[in-house]
Amino acid sequence: MGGTRVYFYEPLSGEYKYPGVADACQITGVPLMPAFATTIAPPGEVAGKVRVFNSEKEQWGYAEIPIPPPPPIIDTPAPPPMTAEIMKARKRARYQALSDPLFFKWQAGVKGATKEAWLEKRNEVTAMVIK
Repeated sequence: MGGTRVYFYEPLSGEYKYPGVADACQITGVPLMPAFATTIAPPGEVAGKVRVFNSEKEQWGYAEIPIPPPPPIIDTPAPPPMTAEIMKARKRARYQALSDPLFFKWQAGVKGATKEAWLEKRNEVTAMVIK
């Protein structure tokens, strides 16, 4: 059970997409033409051009392959300068993130969290963070 050879094209641009087959109507035997397809075979490929179907004239032609514009150059602002105040805030946040959890565990009486463990961690973090 064969069918009629058809050639699909893009609805807006008319650019050739791919070949296909239109099945015949089971009652009349007439090919059921899909939308945006033609039985007219496209011409051969040409370097630097695309094959385009003109549905009003019912003929194929060629169009230049559009070259997309280059992407825009986005000027990203430079990060703000690192000030002593920002550095101090970052060190304080790091210190709190590393030593405060142990302090609160010790205060809450969590098993294994001792004052000594917290003080040891605090000294370790202080030596690492505050210079």
